[in-house]
Amino acid sequence: MPTYEAQILKQYSDPNAATLNGWPLLRTRHSKQRPSCWTVAEKNEMIDTVLRKWICPPIYIIVRNDLTNAVPDGEWHVFDGAHKLEAVIEFMDDKFALKATASSCAEIIANSGKKFSELPIDLRHRIRQYNFVINIIDAETATDEDKLATLWERLNRAGKKVNNFELAIPKIGDLLENIIRPSMKLFIGTVLFPASESKRGSLEQLMMLILAIYDRINPKVYSTNSFVNTWAENVRGKPNHTQYLEVLINVRKILDELCELNTFHTIDGALLIHDAHSTIELPYVLGILARQMPLFRHKKRDIAADLKKAIFEKSPAALLAQEKLTGRNATYQKRIYKHICALLEGVIVEEPRLFTKQEKNKKLIEQNGCCAICAQKILPHQKADGDHIIEWCAGGATTYENLQIVHRHCHQEKTADAVLHK
Repeated sequence: MPTYEAQILKQYSDPNAATLNGWPLLRTRHSKQRPSCWTVAEKNEMIDTVLRKWICPPIYIIVRNDLTNAVPDGEWHVFDGAHKLEAVIEFMDDKFALKATASSCAEIIANSGKKFSELPIDLRHRIRQYNFVINIIDAETATDEDKLATLWERLNRAGKKVNNFELAIPKIGDLLENIIRPSMKLFIGTVLFPASESKRGSLEQLMMLILAIYDRINPKVYSTNSFVNTWAENVRGKPNHTQYLEVLINVRKILDELCELNTFHTIDGALLIHDAHSTIELPYVLGILARQMPLFRHKKRDIAADLKKAIFEKSPAALLAQEKLTGRNATYQKRIYKHICALLEGVIVEEPRLFTKQEKNKKLIEQNGCCAICAQKILPHQKADGDHIIEWCAGGATTYENLQIVHRHCHQEKTADAVLHK
């Protein structure tokens, strides 16, 4: 497919320039185009794309050689991509100014408030020379309204709009690869996620919500998206996520024990839990309980009975009525989160999850500087972790007697093996 610089396409859109140079007249809006609907903010995003030299999707063009009333060489009608072209052409015509946001490139941040003619010359050149990929629609399709309708549907409706999880993938790729996806098999086919596969991040979202609750994330808005986004932003880029593999093993054990104690079923075995429970109430419960696995083990019967009576024996509609709300929105989620915390308050007492730096240094000296798993020296350039001898997920306490120092890679292999053999 050919490419055209933005400055050339701008000239194509000028009837006088097209006539003078023997170019087709480019029309971004014509009888079969929908009206323009982009905001100035959306137009700024397109200029940001241009300045970053990111390639945008092709511009689809219908060639109309039969229309020579305006210019001798006919017209080009934009079939798809008009907003992108218009944003760049309008900016080069000084019709709007740059407005920086938190996600803007450095060039926009440095020149916020300026129009095209006020920019440094190098940025003006960069915008003028930006290449658009042009896809000329074949003549057979261009002259057949049914085929054009099919093409339009495929361009604009073939894919579903990306959801919050899909939007976040570029930021959370490391978490997905190293923590979430290796642990997904722990929850497939359970009461948390009865389906056989996750579609569009449905299970991944639940798992990250549980980890956010476990980490006591305090979002600005009490909604599942806010919990997950705040948590992912806090932990991404940090070097050690091994603990989260252990937490997810722990969560599966809690889920199994609650099932064993009939938390989610009637005495006759009928399932109490609704799909809606699995998206809010159950992840909140599992995240809160995962903070205190050893102590949960000691009082699990009382906890299971309280949760069953207060949460899972009630339908989602009944829980809404109890909170005097009509929807499971952020207000409901905030109230149910605090309701579950209050329910478990006094039953579960806080216990530290991680060993202190002083404990780890003392233990490493006792081990003569060697890893307790492979028995090799932990060298200065290697990372080390404090590991529970009796695993946390098996009820092991965070006490000095239950501490051993290991290479981080040994710790990760140990945890991965535990997930594999679950």
